[in-house]
Amino acid sequence: RGSRGFTPPVSRPIPLGYKIQERRPADPPPTPSPAIHIGSDPPSSRDHLPPRAPAPMALPFAQVQLLADAENLRHVVDPHYVKLVGVERLCDAPAMESVFLEKSMEGTGWEVLGMDQLRHASRLDMRLRTVRYEIIPALLRNPADDSALRRLSGQAQGIRRIAKRSSGYLRTLAAWIENRFRSVAEKVLKSKRPPSWLADRLYGLEVISKKVHKRRYILL
Repeated sequence: RGSRGFTPPVSRPIPLGYKIQERRPADPPPTPSPAIHIGSDPPSSRDHLPPRAPAPMALPFAQVQLLADAENLRHVVDPHYVKLVGVERLCDAPAMESVFLEKSMEGTGWEVLGMDQLRHASRLDMRLRTVRYEIIPALLRNPADDSALRRLSGQAQGIRRIAKRSSGYLRTLAAWIENRFRSVAEKVLKSKRPPSWLADRLYGLEVISKKVHKRRYILL
């Protein structure tokens, strides 16, 4: 018998789109998760935390109703939380304002509630002083003094601005004063009333100025 001839294997072409799977090394072991610290910081970062600031202490409280109350606080060193209730007289407002301006400039932590109202009261005092001690005496000497009448009208406009910026009783009071001053000045300046009409009303303006300036308690 004749021997069969050896036929070598025929390599077949790899079809397109066929993906050859490569053998990958074994996956590395999982990295252990860091320890969880409950209720405290990790020991490694505990030493790097900044120190905690102490809790702020409450300031002593004080109410100011009179100029004497403010003067009693002038020489107090420790900062206070101050509530301004009012001033006994409008003419006391500048002195009271100076006390708390000094305290705020010290930079020691004084807190004053109602400082804006006190500042408006101080400005109203300044304008009433001008009317009472300068303008009204000039008009008493000459009710037809146009310069004094224009100054009275200008002070009324300034008081009107104070009324717009203030609140509460101070706003009502300033608006009432402004209306009285402006009405009298404009009626004479616009020739609606003769100077003799003004002469009969100057005493009333003087009484109003004095009463508000010296005798009326001002709530802030």
